Amino acid sequence: MNILIFEYEHMAIEDLCEALTNLGHTYAVITDENIYNHVDEAFDARFDKLIESASYDAVFTFNYFPVISNCCKKHNIPYIAFVYDSPLVSLYSYTIINPCNYVFLFDQQTYLELKKENIQTVYYMPLAVNTSRLDKMTASAVSASRHPLDFYQSDISFVGTMYNEVHNLFDRMEHLSDYTKGYLQGIMQAQMKVYGYYFIEELLSKEIIEDMQHSLPLQPGNDSVESTEWLFAHYVIARKIANLERTALLKAVSEHFNTKLYTPNPTPELSQIHNMGSVDYQHQMPYVFKNSAINLNISLRSIRSGIPLRCFDIMGCGGFLLSNYQGDFYEHFDAVISVNYYPVLSEICRIFKLRYISWTVDSPVLELLSDTVSNDCNRIFLFDYQQYLDLSPYNPDHIFYLPLATNTAHWDKIIHSSTAQPLKYKSEISFVGSLYTEKCPYDNIVNPSPALSGYLNGIMRAQEKVYGYFFLDELLSEDIIKEFIHCMPDYYIPPERARHDDAKVIALQYLGMKVSSMERIDIMKLLGSKYPLDLYTASDSTGLPVHNRGCAKTLTEMPLIFHRSKINLNITCKSIRSGISQRIWDVLGCRGFCLTNYQTEIPEYFEIGKDLDTYGSFDELLDKTAYYLERDDVRDKIAQNGYEKIKSYHNYTNRMQQMIELAFQ
Repeated sequence: MNILIFEYEHMAIEDLCEALTNLGHTYAVITDENIYNHVDEAFDARFDKLIESASYDAVFTFNYFPVISNCCKKHNIPYIAFVYDSPLVSLYSYTIINPCNYVFLFDQQTYLELKKENIQTVYYMPLAVNTSRLDKMTASAVSASRHPLDFYQSDISFVGTMYNEVHNLFDRMEHLSDYTKGYLQGIMQAQMKVYGYYFIEELLSKEIIEDMQHSLPLQPGNDSVESTEWLFAHYVIARKIANLERTALLKAVSEHFNTKLYTPNPTPELSQIHNMGSVDYQHQMPYVFKNSAINLNISLRSIRSGIPLRCFDIMGCGGFLLSNYQGDFYEHFDAVISVNYYPVLSEICRIFKLRYISWTVDSPVLELLSDTVSNDCNRIFLFDYQQYLDLSPYNPDHIFYLPLATNTAHWDKIIHSSTAQPLKYKSEISFVGSLYTEKCPYDNIVNPSPALSGYLNGIMRAQEKVYGYFFLDELLSEDIIKEFIHCMPDYYIPPERARHDDAKVIALQYLGMKVSSMERIDIMKLLGSKYPLDLYTASDSTGLPVHNRGCAKTLTEMPLIFHRSKINLNITCKSIRSGISQRIWDVLGCRGFCLTNYQTEIPEYFEIGKDLDTYGSFDELLDKTAYYLERDDVRDKIAQNGYEKIKSYHNYTNRMQQMIELAFQ
């Protein structure tokens, strides 16, 4: 098809053109501000010339324009309009019934309202986003805008107008009666409490409308069929509600979290918020969404059920979206999925009756102590079978065991396309990971008694020697727990509605991490004193006989390290009681040779000595290190076997299929 596109400052025009090209269509783009005129004879004449100059199969616009509809009707050419604004008064033009029209509405309630009036030219179509463009904007790059990426980092962000422009439509109504002022304040405050139902139009009586018109003489256009009630409800009051709601919500969150607001509007009433000004849609906004921990959506209330473009943009950027309820979410999303478990997401999904799929990749995840794990909406997947056995009784039908996986296709692409020097990232022995020296909460203990210090050091040294059995929580008596808590400033307090298990908290969060730190340091000393050992970490390695290469970039450098190292060490965090850590899957997925501590689940998925190898003591680690460093052929064969098994059985496609089948069974 050859498509004529009319536009004037529409944000997604570039994405539209890319999509049409990908689909094999041709197009011409005409920029004309006069499309906003409902009647324009000069525009009609220009349209006639365009149609006569080329053969067009259809005309396209973002939003709906009556002047274009009438021109298309005259020439008997289809007019496709994709509406992304609400309210849009032009939808209520009598031209909407023109048979040439194909008007796609993103708000299902608006669509149903028009269909109820027997309008056959409208269709329901949610909005969209160009993920291929967004994917190219890498998280490591500096934006083409005026700022580096850290400029956009925040706990919470909101991108949008505050609808507080000077002398806005609502505030122009300066001569309202006290009754009307009170009535409008009452219905607006009530509307702010209700999501999924916009009732303002229904509550505007003839007397209220007449009082408002004395100050603001709004009337429907000559070619329009919308009511005066509709105009005031959607163009005046809805925007004021948005101002009140956005101000209140942003004020509340900014008092507790680092919050950035991206808006052209001044916000002196939000003293604790960082007003960053406007951001460019194409070149800046994606970085906001990528680098904010939480991206808020606060919908304009005139969007009755639809999903605003902001939501699609956030998700298309890989950002986390927290939105007010909109009915259309149910039409397009069956579940919410997260890496690791978050009680707040479980509660949101419980309220909105969505499945919450959580796949834990870390240990410990103390949020799993929350009572919310029992929510019926949950589908929790745990990679550590021992952890699964502990938790499954709290929600037997909705907690599952599922090991981790890796993306061999991605690693292959990075490895094969790398321009790095062949010797770069090449190691005799390498370890990628933290030593936990910089983030071990146990090290904050204050003035423990010699007896407590000795006891804890004793059981931690014992745990360091044992693989496949985590016993620290079993060795903590009530007296030990009480004294430990007394000596630990800022001791972890589980949130309300959580299972209070101090023995597990101390064992996993404090002692387990310390044991892991002790073990990793001991292994660095042991192997580093005998062989060249490259350590990739942000941890302080002062005094250790290793070459600290600093942090490795997970997506670009880490696969090269795994692929080019003779021996890739895995030292599993002790709080992972039986499961296979992510590092093992990634090493094998990069065709790397992996030498790991023994975990009881390894024989269930891999043949030890054929796909990887394990050690059960420091002596065995030394022996096997010496053996494999001298046998390139054996190592390479094992690495290839491990890769083939990973590629065939332990990829994300297989895991997601398992996850979805279990989540929706």
